[in-house]
Amino acid sequence: FHKKINKRPDYFHIINFNYTNTIETLLGIENKSTEFSNLRRKGHARGVDNSLETLLHVHGTTDEDMVLGVNHREQINNASFADNLDITSQFVKPECNLAQRHGVELKCQDLIIKSDLIVIFGSSLGETDELWWQLIAKQMLERDCLLLVFVHSEVIKKRNPARSDRYKRALINRLFKTEVPKEIGERVIVAFNTE
Repeated sequence: FHKKINKRPDYFHIINFNYTNTIETLLGIENKSTEFSNLRRKGHARGVDNSLETLLHVHGTTDEDMVLGVNHREQINNASFADNLDITSQFVKPECNLAQRHGVELKCQDLIIKSDLIVIFGSSLGETDELWWQLIAKQMLERDCLLLVFVHSEVIKKRNPARSDRYKRALINRLFKTEVPKEIGERVIVAFNTE
């Protein structure tokens, strides 16, 4: 997620849906945590100063505050489990986050709401995180932000760009749950099989 303040510098915030500490390893962060604020990792690219400010693990990590499960109770097929608070507070992701009282999900929501550019990389955009995709879709409908989605797909080949257009339309329809106005679709950029 990216927020531009006064056009310069660019401030970046990462919301990680992965349970591992791979991004921390790549960035040289040795501390294991679900939340890193005020990182202030400075850089300079293409004539613009930038800073990585925040790294949040919205679903926790393999070491701490892990959240596994579904997006809402209706995704639980067993009715007695779906109505059992002990089960839902452990396996319905929004309820589990509330039960843990760490507040990471609220910080993630705030970052999405304030972002000018939202980048999704390495995610399946699955139904178990529908809450997040709905929040992003809402921002796209209400504000003039951009969405960049990196997709790896074996069915998309560089020799057949028509498939990528069809896949982009399907991805947009899945995110927004409906047809979207053309001007919103133009603010969604899908990059297929980038190296």
